[in-house]
Amino acid sequence: MSYTERTLTSEFAKFMRKNPKSSVIQFSFVCELKLKKGKQRLNFKQDFQPHQIPNLLKTANSCLYHKISDMGIGMKPFDCFNVCNLASFVGVSWYTPRKKRYLYLILVKDIKDNMDRKIKSISEDDAERIALFKLDIKTK
Repeated sequence: MSYTERTLTSEFAKFMRKNPKSSVIQFSFVCELKLKKGKQRLNFKQDFQPHQIPNLLKTANSCLYHKISDMGIGMKPFDCFNVCNLASFVGVSWYTPRKKRYLYLILVKDIKDNMDRKIKSISEDDAERIALFKLDIKTK
Protein backbone atom coordinates (compact mmCIF):
# COMPACT_ATOMS: atom_id res chain seq x y z
CA MET A 1 0.00 0.00 0.00
CA SER A 2 1.32 3.42 -0.94
CA TYR A 3 1.33 6.26 1.56
CA THR A 4 -0.96 8.98 0.20
CA GLU A 5 -2.33 12.37 1.23
CA ARG A 6 -5.54 10.54 2.14
CA THR A 7 -3.54 8.37 4.60
CA LEU A 8 -1.91 11.50 6.04
CA THR A 9 -5.33 13.10 6.50
CA SER A 10 -6.61 9.98 8.26
CA GLU A 11 -3.58 9.85 10.60
CA PHE A 12 -4.00 13.54 11.45
CA ALA A 13 -7.71 13.01 12.20
CA LYS A 14 -6.87 10.09 14.53
CA PHE A 15 -4.19 12.20 16.24
CA MET A 16 -6.65 15.06 16.82
CA ARG A 17 -9.44 12.77 18.06
CA LYS A 18 -7.26 10.62 20.31
CA ASN A 19 -6.75 13.19 23.04
CA PRO A 20 -7.86 16.65 21.90
CA LYS A 21 -7.38 18.29 25.31
CA SER A 22 -3.81 17.04 25.73
CA SER A 23 -2.88 17.67 22.11
CA VAL A 24 -0.35 20.37 21.31
CA ILE A 25 -3.07 22.14 19.33
CA GLN A 26 -5.82 23.10 21.78
CA PHE A 27 -7.49 25.81 19.74
CA SER A 28 -9.68 26.10 16.66
CA PHE A 29 -7.81 26.20 13.37
CA VAL A 30 -8.09 25.44 9.66
CA CYS A 31 -5.50 23.50 7.74
CA GLU A 32 -4.61 22.38 4.23
CA LEU A 33 -2.56 19.16 4.31
CA LYS A 34 0.15 18.35 1.78
CA LEU A 35 2.27 15.23 1.35
CA LYS A 36 5.67 15.21 -0.31
CA LYS A 37 7.74 12.10 -1.00
CA GLY A 38 11.46 11.71 -0.39
CA LYS A 39 13.44 14.89 -1.05
CA GLN A 40 10.67 16.62 -3.03
CA ARG A 41 10.15 20.28 -2.24
CA LEU A 42 6.78 21.88 -1.49
CA ASN A 43 6.26 23.90 -4.67
CA PHE A 44 3.93 26.84 -4.04
CA LYS A 45 2.71 27.07 -7.63
CA GLN A 46 2.25 23.35 -8.37
CA ASP A 47 1.12 22.01 -4.99
CA PHE A 48 -1.72 24.46 -4.31
CA GLN A 49 -4.94 25.04 -6.17
CA PRO A 50 -5.40 28.76 -6.99
CA HIS A 51 -8.14 29.18 -4.35
CA GLN A 52 -6.40 27.49 -1.39
CA ILE A 53 -3.96 30.13 -0.12
CA PRO A 54 -6.46 33.03 -0.58
CA ASN A 55 -9.15 31.10 1.33
CA LEU A 56 -6.75 30.18 4.13
CA LEU A 57 -5.78 33.85 4.36
CA LYS A 58 -9.48 34.78 4.53
CA THR A 59 -10.04 32.48 7.50
CA ALA A 60 -7.02 34.03 9.23
CA ASN A 61 -7.84 37.68 8.55
CA SER A 62 -11.61 37.90 8.10
CA CYS A 63 -14.38 35.33 7.52
CA LEU A 64 -15.05 32.47 5.14
CA TYR A 65 -18.49 30.86 4.75
CA HIS A 66 -18.74 27.35 3.31
CA LYS A 67 -21.76 25.18 2.50
CA ILE A 68 -21.04 21.46 2.85
CA SER A 69 -22.19 19.55 -0.21
CA ASP A 70 -25.15 17.20 0.12
CA MET A 71 -23.65 14.93 -2.55
CA GLY A 72 -21.14 13.01 -0.43
CA ILE A 73 -21.53 9.45 0.77
CA GLY A 74 -22.26 9.11 4.46
CA MET A 75 -23.59 11.53 7.02
CA LYS A 76 -22.35 15.09 7.13
CA PRO A 77 -22.00 16.75 10.54
CA PHE A 78 -24.06 19.86 9.59
CA ASP A 79 -24.97 22.02 6.58
CA CYS A 80 -22.51 24.91 6.65
CA PHE A 81 -20.00 26.84 8.69
CA ASN A 82 -18.48 30.29 8.91
CA VAL A 83 -14.92 30.62 10.18
CA CYS A 84 -13.49 33.95 11.23
CA ASN A 85 -10.05 34.99 12.46
CA LEU A 86 -8.74 31.47 13.05
CA ALA A 87 -5.19 30.23 12.99
CA SER A 88 -4.71 28.97 9.43
CA PHE A 89 -2.02 26.46 8.56
CA VAL A 90 -0.49 24.53 5.75
CA GLY A 91 0.41 21.12 7.16
CA VAL A 92 3.22 19.40 5.26
CA SER A 93 4.66 15.96 5.79
CA TRP A 94 7.54 14.33 3.93
CA TYR A 95 7.30 10.59 3.46
CA THR A 96 10.28 8.28 3.08
CA PRO A 97 9.63 4.56 3.70
CA ARG A 98 10.82 3.31 7.10
CA LYS A 99 11.77 6.82 8.30
CA LYS A 100 10.11 8.78 11.09
CA ARG A 101 7.58 11.20 9.67
CA TYR A 102 6.47 14.56 11.05
CA LEU A 103 3.72 17.00 10.18
CA TYR A 104 4.95 20.58 10.05
CA LEU A 105 2.20 23.14 10.66
CA ILE A 106 3.20 26.39 8.98
CA LEU A 107 1.11 29.52 9.34
CA VAL A 108 -0.42 30.43 5.98
CA LYS A 109 0.89 33.97 6.52
CA ASP A 110 4.44 32.57 6.48
CA ILE A 111 3.74 30.63 3.26
CA LYS A 112 2.33 33.80 1.68
CA ASP A 113 5.34 35.84 2.86
CA ASN A 114 7.66 33.34 1.14
CA MET A 115 5.58 33.51 -2.03
CA ASP A 116 5.70 37.33 -1.95
CA ARG A 117 9.49 37.17 -1.65
CA LYS A 118 9.48 35.12 -4.88
CA ILE A 119 10.56 31.93 -3.12
CA LYS A 120 9.14 29.12 -5.26
CA SER A 121 9.42 26.13 -2.93
CA ILE A 122 10.61 24.91 0.44
CA SER A 123 12.40 21.77 1.60
CA GLU A 124 11.69 19.75 4.73
CA ASP A 125 14.54 21.60 6.50
CA ASP A 126 12.93 24.93 5.57
CA ALA A 127 9.55 23.68 6.82
CA GLU A 128 11.04 22.60 10.13
CA ARG A 129 12.62 26.03 10.54
CA ILE A 130 9.44 28.05 9.88
CA ALA A 131 6.79 25.70 11.30
CA LEU A 132 4.88 26.79 14.37
CA PHE A 133 4.35 23.13 15.32
CA LYS A 134 6.23 19.90 14.51
CA LEU A 135 3.97 16.95 15.25
CA ASP A 136 4.57 13.22 15.35
CA ILE A 137 1.04 12.24 14.33
CA LYS A 138 1.59 8.50 14.11
CA THR A 139 -0.85 6.98 16.61
CA LYS A 140 -0.57 3.44 17.98
